[in-house]
Amino acid sequence: MALQRMGLSVVFGNGTVPPEKFTVEKDGQAIALPSEWTGLPSGSLYGSDGTLLSSLFPTIDGCHIVNATVHSTAIRHIGTLTAEISGREMTFIYYSTDPELNEQSVTVLDEKDVITLHYEEDEYEISYEVSGASGFSAEDLFGKNRPRKTQRHGYTLNVTVPRGYTGIVYVNNSYQIPGGDYGFLSLGADPTYEATATGAKIAASSLPHFFSRSGTYTYTSVSSAQHVSILLAKRGSFTDKYRFDPHFWLQTADVKDRIAASGKDAIQISSINPDGTYSYTWYFNTVVIPNVWQTYMLRTLEINGEAIAVPFFESVENNNPNVSAET
Repeated sequence: MALQRMGLSVVFGNGTVPPEKFTVEKDGQAIALPSEWTGLPSGSLYGSDGTLLSSLFPTIDGCHIVNATVHSTAIRHIGTLTAEISGREMTFIYYSTDPELNEQSVTVLDEKDVITLHYEEDEYEISYEVSGASGFSAEDLFGKNRPRKTQRHGYTLNVTVPRGYTGIVYVNNSYQIPGGDYGFLSLGADPTYEATATGAKIAASSLPHFFSRSGTYTYTSVSSAQHVSILLAKRGSFTDKYRFDPHFWLQTADVKDRIAASGKDAIQISSINPDGTYSYTWYFNTVVIPNVWQTYMLRTLEINGEAIAVPFFESVENNNPNVSAET
């Protein structure tokens, strides 16, 4: 009710509006009011610059105050006032939705009404940086849809390093280990292999446990802005890191007795590309088993888990299958 319109003289007080006149909602859901909060002092809820005076309101961990409402209408002032009614001086709680507080703008809070304090979870900016190599952007490594903001429950990053590089991810200058069973800091690093009776396998002691250029990183309990950086490193020279041993490969179970080295050098470096990567030629022959008319053909080839397009040619002349290809 508006006391001024009833012809009553009012005097604004400086009392505190007690906690029992408030309810709290976080993201639209009712939550408990902190027991240590003692209420709102009389006056404006906004500073001279028009921003909400958040220090007046109860502290909700990981959240910030948005506004205070009565019947879903945002209010700007709150407090106590006194009015003389039938010879008795009475105290009321008032609120106002107007920027300027005056006797005409105030409304007395009904006894059954409450003031609702609305909170939202804090959001933290996520920034990105790529270092150690030029020519790569955050979008190249973290994707177009990488998270730009997060709340305290956290976020997930999906990272893929460029071919020919290793990469270590840091968050706020602290290095991170990819999720899953990768077991190593650097994406794109080589596992350690060991020879077996049937070929080769990744050693049990190897770090990483397998080769991968991609990793997933999950962060929880965020309480500050996040700076995500990745430090790229060019892998070693061809003779150091890129060396492929075709003779060793020929002893693996998938190709043993099905593919043989050709009469040429099994592998030759043909050029060094401007970006530092190498092109090379690899020669091999599929095996023809005499007397049973059986020839093995290389239909698929994967290097580090990625399929390589391999053209092949088939012909049958005089009942003699022949398969050849060079790529």
